[in-house]
Amino acid sequence: MHKQDYPSCEPQQPAEDTVPELTQHQQQQELVHTEPQHLAQLVEHLADGVILLDHARRIVLANPVARTYLELLSQTGVGGVLDTLAGQPLKPLLLPSPAAGISHEITLTQPARRVFEITSRMIEQHSHINGWTLTIRDITDRKLTEERIQHMALYDALTELPNRVLFRNRLQQAIAQAWSDGQIVAVLFLDLDRFKTVNDTMGHAFGDRLLQTIALRLLECVQQNDTVARLGGDEFTIILPQIQNTNHIDCVAQRIVSALTHPFRIDGYDMYTSVSIGIALYPFDADDTDSLLTYADMAMYHAKSHGRNAYTFYTATMHAYAMERMMLEKGLQRAIEQEEYLLHYQLQIDLRTGAIVGLEALVRWRHPVLGMISPSRFLTIAEESGLTASLGLWILRTACAQNRAWQLAGLPPIRIAVNLSARQLAHPDMVHEVAQILAETHLEARYLELELTESSIIHDPETAITILHQLKALGVHIAIDDFGTGYSSLSYLKRFPINTLKIDQSFICDIPADIDGAAIATTIIGMAHGLKLKVIAEGVETREQERFLYDHGCDEAQGYLYSHPLPPMEMTSLLHTWDAATRSGQSMAG
Repeated sequence: MHKQDYPSCEPQQPAEDTVPELTQHQQQQELVHTEPQHLAQLVEHLADGVILLDHARRIVLANPVARTYLELLSQTGVGGVLDTLAGQPLKPLLLPSPAAGISHEITLTQPARRVFEITSRMIEQHSHINGWTLTIRDITDRKLTEERIQHMALYDALTELPNRVLFRNRLQQAIAQAWSDGQIVAVLFLDLDRFKTVNDTMGHAFGDRLLQTIALRLLECVQQNDTVARLGGDEFTIILPQIQNTNHIDCVAQRIVSALTHPFRIDGYDMYTSVSIGIALYPFDADDTDSLLTYADMAMYHAKSHGRNAYTFYTATMHAYAMERMMLEKGLQRAIEQEEYLLHYQLQIDLRTGAIVGLEALVRWRHPVLGMISPSRFLTIAEESGLTASLGLWILRTACAQNRAWQLAGLPPIRIAVNLSARQLAHPDMVHEVAQILAETHLEARYLELELTESSIIHDPETAITILHQLKALGVHIAIDDFGTGYSSLSYLKRFPINTLKIDQSFICDIPADIDGAAIATTIIGMAHGLKLKVIAEGVETREQERFLYDHGCDEAQGYLYSHPLPPMEMTSLLHTWDAATRSGQSMAG
């Protein structure tokens, strides 16, 4: 059957002007009130397919668009449409009901997905024609647009995982099903550890690619009926429905923790990450979506505060921790304005002479309600809240001013060591800010040492090398803190313009009895000296540790053996006492 088998509509002469686009209802009204001799010309150039039927639903007229659609339907095997010849009844597929104003859709999947909307309307008795009109409109683009909008509303644009809206819908369904079946639903709240450092050092485009890869790895850790969703940023959630015992939850959580510790190969870099997971259970912890998500979030922060790279089940005692965290978050910015932060200082000693060669500045927080807070309790929150940059500048300015004050008080000039965060290192004005603070405080650059962790520089070593050279040009010293705990590349390490390596205290705490720790410490000392760098050991607490480090050539030491971190006035007193002992030929270092 071909197009010519349908009644043809040959107009006298096509009009040059375009026909205004009408709605299907307007087209139907126009058709039923048109003289028969003018129908062919009217429908010839309509954008929609139009078929006229008599009272027996036999085809009277079909315009070119309708003939094209009917041929397509026939070629794809839909209802044998082209078996319907002119003057014969139209197949029920296209006109399933004789009721007026009925619309339905036909979807074709071959050779490509197409969707047609078919609307029928009865021609009233007072019209010139007694029968039906049938309008066929290709709504494929509209359907695809609707589906895209629906997809955007329910799925995360970056990872294609369900978003918060779809997550909540599925969790509600899972709870309803579990209530009916007497089963357990687990909600896992996942937060990547130190992900903001990745964005700060490698850029957001790199971070986005890492998130996409992590999403794929998470999907490999769960079953088909589980839901992995992304709430935003580096936060993911997982729904484990229809659980009969908690052993399965442990297995999934362990699988995820293990999977995310393996390196991710992104843009030629081996990126290491880890995840903290909090878990809440229906019906034991809560019976609604909001509470389950809140409690899983609390448990996640508990896991993060207790070492990260782990998972924790929610318990009622976590409420107190959550309230404290909320209090800390609200008070972080205010603390600078209200001058609640202060610095403590810890001695750094020359192991050969016993003289003080430097001090490390360590921040504390005098909270008006919680009292004195150590940095381990609030620096992570400050990092996650984006406040490390402003806090870091305050620390740098305060430490430089204090060091200059000690010099003006007649004490021997020494270095002041200040930790520099990854966010500060990535700030475009960081070098200028350091130079400005040195000028404001009148401290010579050689008396400032900036400490950076391996992780803050190794993710984008080329940029770090450029910035460190700029800092070195100012005259400041550069130290690598916690050396040995990261994933250093020695090929890059020799290119960093650094002065000092600090051996992490985890390698010092059990030497000399700890053979492995001792071997690592001696290796770092030998490597550093081979690169013409000084070495300082952190966490020195015993004379045995001091003797071991001295015998193996370590240059400097820092730890409780010499002093705890002290506030400015107490450190001032200790510096005067130490200076007096040194002048008299005594050594307080032992």
